[in-house]
Amino acid sequence: MCACFSGGCGCCSSSDDHDHEENDFREMRVKGRRCTDVFCFGLFAFFILTLLIIGAYGYTHGDLYKIIYGSDSFGGVCNRKNPNISVIYNGTKETYPFGGNDLSNKKYLFPMDIRNPSKSAWICVDQCPPKTFSTGKEMYNYRKSNGTDFCMYPKIRQKFNNKHLSSNTGVCPTFPVFKSESILNRCIPSDLIEGAGGVLDNLVDFINSFDFVRGIARDLVLLWNEILFISLCALGVSLLVVFLIRFFAPIVVYLIYALVVASTIGVSSLLWYFWYDASRKADLILPTAAIPEGTTTNRLSFEIDFDARTLLALAVVSTICSIFLTLIVWCLWPRGTLVIDLFKQAGKAVSKMPSLLFQPIITSLVLLLFLCYWGIVFAYLYTSADPYFHMLNRINSDSPQEYEELPIIKYDIYPLLRYMIWIHVFGLIWISEFIFAAQRMVIAGAIACWYFAKDRNAIGSPMFQAIHMLFRYHLGSIAFGSLIITAVKFPRYIFMYIYAKMTGSKNFVVKYLLACVIGLLACIEKCLRYLHHNAYTVIAISGQSFCPASKTATNILLDNAVNVATINSVGDFVLFLAKSMVTFAVGCFAGYSFHSNPKVNYWYISAMLCAAIAYFIANCFVSVYEMIVDTLFLCYAEETAMVSRSNGSQHYADADFHDFMNTTLQRERNYRRVPAVENNELEMRDRNLPKEAA
Repeated sequence: MCACFSGGCGCCSSSDDHDHEENDFREMRVKGRRCTDVFCFGLFAFFILTLLIIGAYGYTHGDLYKIIYGSDSFGGVCNRKNPNISVIYNGTKETYPFGGNDLSNKKYLFPMDIRNPSKSAWICVDQCPPKTFSTGKEMYNYRKSNGTDFCMYPKIRQKFNNKHLSSNTGVCPTFPVFKSESILNRCIPSDLIEGAGGVLDNLVDFINSFDFVRGIARDLVLLWNEILFISLCALGVSLLVVFLIRFFAPIVVYLIYALVVASTIGVSSLLWYFWYDASRKADLILPTAAIPEGTTTNRLSFEIDFDARTLLALAVVSTICSIFLTLIVWCLWPRGTLVIDLFKQAGKAVSKMPSLLFQPIITSLVLLLFLCYWGIVFAYLYTSADPYFHMLNRINSDSPQEYEELPIIKYDIYPLLRYMIWIHVFGLIWISEFIFAAQRMVIAGAIACWYFAKDRNAIGSPMFQAIHMLFRYHLGSIAFGSLIITAVKFPRYIFMYIYAKMTGSKNFVVKYLLACVIGLLACIEKCLRYLHHNAYTVIAISGQSFCPASKTATNILLDNAVNVATINSVGDFVLFLAKSMVTFAVGCFAGYSFHSNPKVNYWYISAMLCAAIAYFIANCFVSVYEMIVDTLFLCYAEETAMVSRSNGSQHYADADFHDFMNTTLQRERNYRRVPAVENNELEMRDRNLPKEAA
């Protein structure tokens, strides 16, 4: 806990921040620090306490069994002996007459009418229908031989006087009852053709969505060991890339350039070949192939032609991207020496602090633990809704009048619970941003401690010093910065949700305005994130509060705009290409492995999942180099400004690095300015000729 309570959460500089600037440039980074943005730290601590209270409320009022096994239409949870339910009805608390059922060993939710799942009563059964029952007699005979009952509970049968009615409200299900399989403990028809034949459109959508999820779930269960192995391979490849950048930078930089060009050209060539092959097969198949029964020639032609046109579009887009990337690589090829020198300097820091490479693993583990906790609390909150009576109308119009309605239980998210859910979602964004900000601060602090150390051989562990400074002084600053990002990100997600809900809307003006607002907020978020990353580095260097550090970072970026553009356009782009190559290689390997497995339904989904995991892993490790390069440049720029203001009373912490940066950046400036200088000389010569002649 901070021992001092000066500072705040506003953007007004304190006098202490200005006084620090007059102290010795290196000493002020270790001594004289004070707690920054303490008010924001207190606000963040209060918010954490609020989240814990919300979690405790969800734990005491929620029930995870409702999600794991599901809840029937009568307030009971499957696979459990349920107590009686009390419901507020017309201002009085009443006991629900159909609750309190013993559903032990009944693990599966089963609908009375699968054709209308949203308008059907659901009950718990001990198994899903193993076959299709066309009549009540078939189901009755199966119950006598097997003991499984797909009709209502005894309490509900008594209400209907034990009549064997068949409808969405019971007593027995609507026939035919299709053969079903358990998906997340819900009985879903396994034969889509049989289940979708001659039924309503909502059944088709309901079943198709579950069928797609079922196929993906089967693939993930089948391939989980391969996905784990490929993820470990991605981890190994990422570490190998970092190792090669550290020790073989001159070779790796140009090798990345060559591999990117070769990969993009190869992908474009394959897509053109696939398009040619698909077009040729379409021309050969259509005249001779037997058309399936019930399928028209036009429909078959449309499907094949659509496939060929899709490949053509992909080939054109891939070719344009290949040309674009090739031109970029051609322009950046002469600047490869700058990238090599930058990576060599960053490699010195990595060699002194190899623990920097393991810091992303720690961040990922902390983030994973938080996400697990957040998901469990959200599940408890979601199941904390209050029960209420709802009259379910019978769809069959020929049923007796006295059985038209069935009182069932539904759940209402009351206002207080809705507010708690919104706060919980807000906490997901804020704490996630806080964790990433802490990672940036630790890496920047470690680099700053190493850069400004008087004796780098006796510095100890810069990583632990950076962690100590973060937790001792600057938790409020990263809480403030992450709160600003969250204040932009949270409404953007809300607008994205509203935009997704308006997919079928014809109000194009509102949709266009929403799209503009979403794009504007995304741009603001990216700009703020880049500024905050540099502000965290300044905080680690100088110990300022967040707002003065943001001002300092902005001034540094503006004063060194050309140098920043040079480093970012070259170094960061090469690192992005390295991450992309790891993703591409892992994705191709996963796609080739899964495509050859005949048991896999959606191999491309699993391959895309492996590629996403590979990019996340590569980004965690390769981005460490990006942070190191950016931090070293800010240290160099801030030190240069401080030495200039000291009028020679201070000296550079790393004269070799300072000379390297000056030489490298001057070489880049000369590389860009040579044509302009020649043009200026010609203009001056033309202007002076008349004067000399006169």
